[in-house]
Amino acid sequence: MKREAARISDFGEGRVLGVRVGMTPVVLFLLEDGTVSALHDRCSHANVKLSRGTMAGDEIECPAHGARFDCKTGNHQCMPAVVGVKPIPVTVEGGVIFVELE
Repeated sequence: MKREAARISDFGEGRVLGVRVGMTPVVLFLLEDGTVSALHDRCSHANVKLSRGTMAGDEIECPAHGARFDCKTGNHQCMPAVVGVKPIPVTVEGGVIFVELE
Protein backbone atom coordinates (compact mmCIF):
# COMPACT_ATOMS: atom_id res chain seq x y z
CA MET A 1 0.00 0.00 0.00
CA LYS A 2 1.41 3.38 -1.07
CA ARG A 3 1.50 5.83 1.85
CA GLU A 4 2.75 9.40 2.25
CA ALA A 5 5.80 9.48 4.52
CA ALA A 6 7.23 13.02 4.37
CA ARG A 7 8.22 15.86 2.08
CA ILE A 8 11.65 16.58 0.65
CA SER A 9 11.59 19.88 2.57
CA ASP A 10 11.34 17.92 5.86
CA PHE A 11 15.01 16.96 5.54
CA GLY A 12 16.10 20.55 6.26
CA GLU A 13 19.88 20.51 6.70
CA GLY A 14 20.12 16.75 7.28
CA ARG A 15 20.14 13.69 5.05
CA VAL A 16 18.47 11.28 7.52
CA LEU A 17 14.85 11.49 8.63
CA GLY A 18 13.05 9.10 10.96
CA VAL A 19 9.26 8.92 10.51
CA ARG A 20 6.42 6.63 11.46
CA VAL A 21 4.06 5.61 8.68
CA GLY A 22 1.07 4.04 10.36
CA MET A 23 2.65 1.59 12.80
CA THR A 24 5.87 1.18 10.78
CA PRO A 25 9.08 3.00 11.78
CA VAL A 26 10.82 4.19 8.60
CA VAL A 27 14.15 5.90 8.09
CA LEU A 28 14.40 8.04 4.95
CA PHE A 29 17.68 9.01 3.32
CA LEU A 30 18.43 11.89 0.97
CA LEU A 31 21.28 10.34 -1.01
CA GLU A 32 24.24 12.18 -2.50
CA ASP A 33 22.75 11.84 -6.00
CA GLY A 34 19.55 13.59 -4.86
CA THR A 35 17.38 10.45 -4.74
CA VAL A 36 15.51 9.23 -1.67
CA SER A 37 15.66 5.72 -0.22
CA ALA A 38 14.06 4.11 2.83
CA LEU A 39 14.70 1.28 5.26
CA HIS A 40 12.90 -0.15 8.24
CA ASP A 41 14.10 2.06 11.13
CA ARG A 42 15.58 -0.69 13.31
CA CYS A 43 19.14 -2.03 13.38
CA SER A 44 19.13 -5.78 12.72
CA HIS A 45 21.74 -6.29 15.43
CA ALA A 46 20.85 -3.91 18.27
CA ASN A 47 17.16 -3.12 17.56
CA VAL A 48 17.75 0.63 17.92
CA LYS A 49 16.65 3.39 15.55
CA LEU A 50 18.99 3.78 12.61
CA SER A 51 17.59 7.29 12.16
CA ARG A 52 19.68 8.27 15.22
CA GLY A 53 22.84 7.07 13.48
CA THR A 54 25.44 8.82 11.38
CA MET A 55 25.30 8.84 7.60
CA ALA A 56 28.51 8.78 5.54
CA GLY A 57 28.19 8.56 1.78
CA ASP A 58 25.32 6.14 1.15
CA GLU A 59 25.80 4.19 4.39
CA ILE A 60 24.18 4.61 7.81
CA GLU A 61 26.05 3.66 10.98
CA CYS A 62 24.05 2.34 13.91
CA PRO A 63 24.49 4.51 17.02
CA ALA A 64 24.63 1.47 19.33
CA HIS A 65 27.51 -0.69 18.09
CA GLY A 66 28.71 0.78 14.81
CA ALA A 67 27.15 -1.69 12.39
CA ARG A 68 26.81 -0.08 8.96
CA PHE A 69 24.10 -0.59 6.35
CA ASP A 70 23.75 0.41 2.71
CA CYS A 71 21.03 3.08 2.58
CA LYS A 72 19.74 1.85 -0.79
CA THR A 73 19.65 -1.92 -0.28
CA GLY A 74 19.72 -2.37 3.49
CA ASN A 75 22.62 -4.82 3.15
CA HIS A 76 24.90 -4.98 6.19
CA GLN A 77 28.39 -3.68 5.52
CA CYS A 78 30.23 -4.75 8.67
CA MET A 79 29.99 -6.54 11.99
CA PRO A 80 28.42 -6.77 14.47
CA ALA A 81 25.40 -6.96 12.15
CA VAL A 82 25.22 -10.22 10.21
CA VAL A 83 21.95 -9.57 8.35
CA GLY A 84 20.61 -6.54 6.57
CA VAL A 85 17.67 -4.25 7.21
CA LYS A 86 14.50 -4.41 5.14
CA PRO A 87 14.48 -1.84 2.30
CA ILE A 88 11.21 -0.04 1.58
CA PRO A 89 10.27 1.04 -1.96
CA VAL A 90 10.07 4.84 -2.37
CA THR A 91 8.62 7.23 -4.94
CA VAL A 92 8.78 11.02 -4.94
CA GLU A 93 6.02 13.01 -6.61
CA GLY A 94 6.03 16.80 -6.55
CA GLY A 95 8.30 16.90 -3.50
CA VAL A 96 6.15 14.40 -1.56
CA ILE A 97 7.81 11.13 -0.49
CA PHE A 98 5.69 7.98 -0.65
CA VAL A 99 6.66 4.56 0.69
CA GLU A 100 5.20 1.21 -0.33
CA LEU A 101 4.27 -0.78 2.77
CA GLU A 102 2.88 -4.30 2.88
